[in-house]
Amino acid sequence: MERLTKEMTKSEIEKEVSKWGDYVQIDNLTRFLKTNPGIPIDVKRFVNQKLGEVYEKRGMFFDSAISYNKVGELCVLRPEKIKNFLKAVNNYIKSGYFDRADETARKCLRESSSLERAEILKSLKESYKQEAERGLRENKRSNTVKVYERMLEMATIPIKEKEEIKEKLLKLYLNLGIMNKYNQFKGRTFKEEKPKEPEREEKIKGLEFLYE
Repeated sequence: MERLTKEMTKSEIEKEVSKWGDYVQIDNLTRFLKTNPGIPIDVKRFVNQKLGEVYEKRGMFFDSAISYNKVGELCVLRPEKIKNFLKAVNNYIKSGYFDRADETARKCLRESSSLERAEILKSLKESYKQEAERGLRENKRSNTVKVYERMLEMATIPIKEKEEIKEKLLKLYLNLGIMNKYNQFKGRTFKEEKPKEPEREEKIKGLEFLYE
């Protein structure tokens, strides 16, 4: 097995890495980044991209999110930044790090136009929805509870959908014996509120207009 060197091009790294198993890739690519901090930005971006992909393939979603976040920070083109930040958001959600997902979503929003922002918020909602569905399929009920609780706070989800989520959440509370939460949420109602948009795009600092 040839050792990766800082003189290698992206194609040479790709050729060498393709010979290795997933965990060997993770070990060698991680060591390569750590021991060669001065490599060109495009190579650093490429290596982090490879790490993000292999971590995701192995179900190591938190590590994958960190790698995609780094890729986004290293990208020059705005669409590429947004694309990789969204990958990071999705994998942070899958790993249960919702605050980190929101922090990364803020980066997307700061980079986006008003039209792109609507798609980003839609993508964020879908990521939570898909994670809830995955939790139900895999019988990870405690994780699904956390996802549904998060979704109920999202201003971008319609009232009808929130009512459906609430009913699913109440059933989970009963099944898990979380009666204090069941009693707390049972009488909860929702009112339609228009999401608050920032006055100026360049002033976006968070997701205050996403959560109620």
